[in-house]
Amino acid sequence: MTSFILFGGSGKVALAFTSLATRAGHRVTSIVRSSDHFDKIEAAGGEPKLLSIEDTDVDGFVNAIKASKAEVVIWSAGAGGKGGPERTKAIDEIGSKKVVDAVKKAGLKRFLAVSATDTRDRSKPPPSWYNEKDLETSDKMWKSIPAYMEAKLRADSYTVSSGLDWTLLRPGLLTDDEPIGNIALGRPHLGSVSRRDVAATLLALALEPKSAGLALDLQAGETPVEEAVKKAVEKRENAWEL
Repeated sequence: MTSFILFGGSGKVALAFTSLATRAGHRVTSIVRSSDHFDKIEAAGGEPKLLSIEDTDVDGFVNAIKASKAEVVIWSAGAGGKGGPERTKAIDEIGSKKVVDAVKKAGLKRFLAVSATDTRDRSKPPPSWYNEKDLETSDKMWKSIPAYMEAKLRADSYTVSSGLDWTLLRPGLLTDDEPIGNIALGRPHLGSVSRRDVAATLLALALEPKSAGLALDLQAGETPVEEAVKKAVEKRENAWEL
C-alpha cells in the first residue's frame, strides 16, 4: 500500500485518481478548500482535509503532509479559470511552489504534478516533433489562456529545479469522455484525453519510481496505460526540453 496526499482533491481528475487508488488498496488524503467537497471525496474512498492553498504558508503544508503520513505528494490543484489572472497565479504557480517547498521541508522526495501540454519557453524553437497542426494548436492555447500557461510554466520550472524526485504529467485538452484505457505518452502530437485516462496514468506513474525526472505529454492513443508508462520510463524522452 502507498499513502498519497493529493492537493486539489475536488477536481475531476483528482476524484478519479482517488477512486482508482483506493480501490487498489492505497490511501489518499485529499486536500480541498471547502467542506462542500467532502462527500464526493469520501464516496471515492479518500480522506478529505480542509486547507486553503491560497491562504496556507509552507509550514502549514508541511504539517498537513506530515499528519497524512504520505509517501508520495501529488499536485492536481488549479484555479480553473475562476478569479482572473491573479488567482491563477496564486494557485497554479505560487501554490505549487509552496507545496514543492513543503515537500522538501517535510523530508519527502517523491512529487508528481498534473501540468499541461505545451508549457514551454516560446522564445525558443518549438519541440522537434511538432507538426503544423501542433503549432496552430499551441498558438490557440497560448492566446486563449496565457495566464494559465505562464503560471504552469513557472511552476514546472521551479519543480524541475527543486531536487525532488519529480514527475510532470502534461495532458492535452481534458474531456469527460468515457476512458478508453489506451494513451499516447511521452512526445505525442497535441490532442485531447479523457480525465479518467489521465487519472489512471497518474496512478501508474506514481507507483513507478523510475518515472522520476520525466515530463510526459499525454493524449488519447492506442497503447494500454501500463504498457505506455513502461515504454516511457525505458525511453526516458522528456516532452519538455528542460
